[in-house]
Amino acid sequence: MGSQIDEKWRSEAETPHKVTLTKGFWLLETETTQKQWKAIMGDNPSHFSDDALRPVEMVSWNDCDEFVKKLNDLGVAPDGWRFALPTEAQWEYACRAGTSTPYHFGYALNGDKANCNGELPYSPDGLTPEGKSLGKTSRVKSYSANRWGFYDMHGNVWEWCRILYGAYSEKPITNPIGPKSGMGRVVRGGSWRDPASFCRSAYRQWNDPRERHNFVGVRIALVSNTAKKPVIADVHKLDTDDDSEDNYDQNEPTNPVGTGPLASFDGKRDFGERGTIELNGVKFAFRYCRQGADEFWIMESPLTQRQWEAIAGDNPSQIKNATRPVNMISWGDCVNVANSLNLALGGDSGWTFALPSEAQWDFAYQKRNSLGTKYEDGNLCFLEWRADYGSQVYINDKIKSGTQGVTVNPPMSSVPLKQGLETRRMDLGARFALVRSPD
Repeated sequence: MGSQIDEKWRSEAETPHKVTLTKGFWLLETETTQKQWKAIMGDNPSHFSDDALRPVEMVSWNDCDEFVKKLNDLGVAPDGWRFALPTEAQWEYACRAGTSTPYHFGYALNGDKANCNGELPYSPDGLTPEGKSLGKTSRVKSYSANRWGFYDMHGNVWEWCRILYGAYSEKPITNPIGPKSGMGRVVRGGSWRDPASFCRSAYRQWNDPRERHNFVGVRIALVSNTAKKPVIADVHKLDTDDDSEDNYDQNEPTNPVGTGPLASFDGKRDFGERGTIELNGVKFAFRYCRQGADEFWIMESPLTQRQWEAIAGDNPSQIKNATRPVNMISWGDCVNVANSLNLALGGDSGWTFALPSEAQWDFAYQKRNSLGTKYEDGNLCFLEWRADYGSQVYINDKIKSGTQGVTVNPPMSSVPLKQGLETRRMDLGARFALVRSPD
């Protein structure tokens, strides 16, 4: 993976390294077409919309994530498989089809073998003449497939990948899943508007997951579904005689019960009710809160190292103790792990895993005695991440209105302490909330 050290116009981001993929996967032979997108999502957001067999574009990574979720909810994937965006390694493996040249068809491109800006050609000797530039997307399969049968791996539209962008490892790596944090989501392949050099097999780029462009699309994969599904253990009332105004008003309307594993968390609940899920043999306990019109569930205690490892697969904490709070995790790490939980759960329950907002966190802390939530008050320096960033609250990249702040010190909850999003500290952890899914 990566480019040869003598490949013309290669970048430092294309570090050559050995990658081993131990799990087979299926990949769509073409970029997702506008017709396919509309069949699942009900609309066609594309700029070049005069031909349903052109690739869909004007789709963000978040849009594609929702597309994948809807495909999985249909239940049409073969047993043992699920739809997903490809990892960067899977994408390049399919693109190269066993080759090590700049393109699967050789060394040069000027718009003749792929839809790119042929007026800016590429070849090692610089002698390839200028070619044509269509100035728009082309119908899928307009150019020859690589020897494994994949079309348009070079040019036409950039293709979103599942992982975050980050520096390659210089050492051999197996089944890479990308960094835990990064500047944005990987896009690969180049597009109709880009110089031919950007369409090379090794060329890498990234975009903000919320951005939409008429030169960025997607190609869907089928991957092995080996992850264990979370199981709802129980939801029951907190054993308390508290009859305060915090108790849930049974006459209040609630959102309708949804589907999926989290549907058990819906319906009429009392303040402080306890709900648990089990993921990979590890239990997660939540308490029900309602403050005015805002209802949410919040974890009973900070994420432990055992809980984090059950989701993320590793324990980054400086001092290891499975029952102690996880630490050395950034805001981005937390958002990525929350996204992983949401992907694993599936269904349309109306609930989303996220970091709590400042208001939600403060409310749960102030009501901790009647609610049953626990805090690291014994360690006066322990902080927890919140969803708030700047003047917005981010819920898995979807924005809701909020207030300013990033972290909070439990014993001093009225004084938010701001931290950089990539900060990792021994005294900084997190707890998740279940919040109403953004519209």
